[in-house]
Amino acid sequence: MEGSHKNRLRDRIVDLFDEKLSKRYATEISPRFQPPAVRPGEQSATTYRICKRCVMDSSDPEITFDDEGVCQHCRNYDKQIALYVKRDAAGWAEMEAIAETIRKEGEGKPYDCIIGLSGGVDSTYVAYLVVKKLGLRPLAVHMDNGWNTEIAVRNIENVVTRLGIDLHTVVLDWEEFRDLQASFIRAGVADCEIPTDHAIGAVLYKTAIEKGVRFIIGGSNLATEQMVPRTWSSGHGDWRYIRTLQKQFGSKKLESYPHYTFWEHAIYWPYVREMRMVYVLNYIEYNKIEAIDLMKAELGWVSYGDKHHESIYTRFYQTQYLIEKFGADKRRPHLSCLINDHRMTRDEALAELQRPPIAEEIAKTDREFVLKKLGLTEAEYAKVLAAPPKTYWDFDSDEKYFPDKAYHWALHNLDLLKNPVRVLSGRAWKSVCDGFAAGFEWLRVKWLFIWLWVKILVKLPFRLAWRILKRVIARPKA
Repeated sequence: MEGSHKNRLRDRIVDLFDEKLSKRYATEISPRFQPPAVRPGEQSATTYRICKRCVMDSSDPEITFDDEGVCQHCRNYDKQIALYVKRDAAGWAEMEAIAETIRKEGEGKPYDCIIGLSGGVDSTYVAYLVVKKLGLRPLAVHMDNGWNTEIAVRNIENVVTRLGIDLHTVVLDWEEFRDLQASFIRAGVADCEIPTDHAIGAVLYKTAIEKGVRFIIGGSNLATEQMVPRTWSSGHGDWRYIRTLQKQFGSKKLESYPHYTFWEHAIYWPYVREMRMVYVLNYIEYNKIEAIDLMKAELGWVSYGDKHHESIYTRFYQTQYLIEKFGADKRRPHLSCLINDHRMTRDEALAELQRPPIAEEIAKTDREFVLKKLGLTEAEYAKVLAAPPKTYWDFDSDEKYFPDKAYHWALHNLDLLKNPVRVLSGRAWKSVCDGFAAGFEWLRVKWLFIWLWVKILVKLPFRLAWRILKRVIARPKA
């Protein structure tokens, strides 16, 4: 009962905060903060449609189509590419200018930037570009969550050895992390990769702060990594959401798990500490096939299969859990990106989707291995699959309490956030000075008023001036 009262009080405070800020900054809550109108599985069970341009279909419960039969993911892809991807010589020149800034800031330090290294395609190619093409001195950071394949481990060793860079590995507390991953599966939510993705972000930023580095070179890219429906993937940066699921479905307290808050992610890191995540792959014509050939030749890189299958858990999650519980095949957004990037035809993508996501014998082995490692029984997992799908919006989260309005308030008060003592004392002194200035302004206006009357009166006949002056003096005050 006490908890319920606290939640109501918190909701009321947030509502008042939102109301005040909306009047001041005229902001609106972004649609991404609102729960989906259609739950996973509902739309695909009634009406099936597929995009005429890509292979996204109504397995995304929120998919919409325009008059040409093209989905909103394709239209948004075009906008994102036009705005943020710079594939020409000017784009690379801009990246080189950023690299020059990184080099200057890194003078006298062991490292001038941080890169994440998983052993996968994107992170390995980023390491190659950063060292060989941009001439930077990165510290490679790898987070070991207990699920690496032997191929991924070998790739990491080859990369750091052949590029001559240092590697910093953060090993998670396995019992704690295992319990958190199992909590996400027991909760029946879609994106069970959040425990890993959130921890990676925390490790990268906190390592950068420890090393005195402001720049992190990220491996994500818009050309091949968007179009994932929000009902499949939401809440990566939401610490309150992660804690909520662990409290409800877990058995261990998260004491050593790397994490960050909404405040750190949205305000402190980017605006107070002015740290910057640079996505180098958005500044080049990124062709994965050519990149793989180059890495094999120069770095001894070995393919591990499909996207993100360098992790056994990820392979199980994408090829079994998501498909069995949500009807969500992660290959659809990945292939759709390749279609929109003109790396694959739609017919080729449709043919790929006709194949099983993974070989049956590997699927069986992965399932047994993952469930045993997570401490889940077959009966418990079957119960999870049979339960109604849950979404990010079914649980407590930061985004319900710190939406766009709070973000805008923080941006308008960055000076206060960076140095509250100096700013508040400055504002107090300004108020005092404004008070004195107002007083002086009042005297100045009164003096000008009196002087004006004197100039007028001295030019009038004495008797007329005296009569006017007496009237002014005797005038009743308002």
